[in-house]
Amino acid sequence: MKKANQLMQKLMEYFYDFIIPEVVEGEELECDTDLERQNVEEMYEHVRLQHQSEDVGGEIYDVQHQA
Repeated sequence: MKKANQLMQKLMEYFYDFIIPEVVEGEELECDTDLERQNVEEMYEHVRLQHQSEDVGGEIYDVQHQA
């Protein structure tokens, strides 16, 4: 599977001028995981605060479309 991915990367680089950075195993992968976790936590916090502010405002929106 890894060889297939490498082949696709080479083809994309050749035909579409995409530059796909090589992923280094280890610390960089760990750093990416930490960054993703932090981004998800920030997103959950934003959604939680948004829901709390909607509860205080009392506005309720019906997001369902009529069938």
